[in-house]
Amino acid sequence: MGRRSVWCVAQPLSAGEGPTLAQALEGREQERARSQKLVRFEADLSEIRRLLAPFIAPGKKQLAKGGRQALAEPEPVSLSGLISNGYLDPAPATYLRMIQIAGPFSQNDRPLGTFPGTQEPTAFARFQHLLNEYGDILVARKMLLP
Repeated sequence: MGRRSVWCVAQPLSAGEGPTLAQALEGREQERARSQKLVRFEADLSEIRRLLAPFIAPGKKQLAKGGRQALAEPEPVSLSGLISNGYLDPAPATYLRMIQIAGPFSQNDRPLGTFPGTQEPTAFARFQHLLNEYGDILVARKMLLP
């Protein structure tokens, strides 16, 4: 007699007993994507430290909705402050506003690093990409405030 194969799809026996096969595969895919993102982050880390220096270095000025606020202790900039002030939007006006708060003639008390100057919109696009791509990791590693 021959062997018969039996195929079945994993389903929980009843509600609350565990994930379905589809849920388990989705979780595995999310973990794989997160691992790949961390690998890319590590590869970009030296550039992140140079280009984002005016934001990840501790300083006593923090972005607040519609302006800045003074801090008692030096800390990195808040990612939510960057987002709420529209600094991660790709509009050309954003570039000029960002130069005003973090450029060479700003009153930012953090090091400038290689933050783009007034003639470097391509570098500014890279700066925004790094913040948009890795903002969650920068917060998790305490390189930015939430």
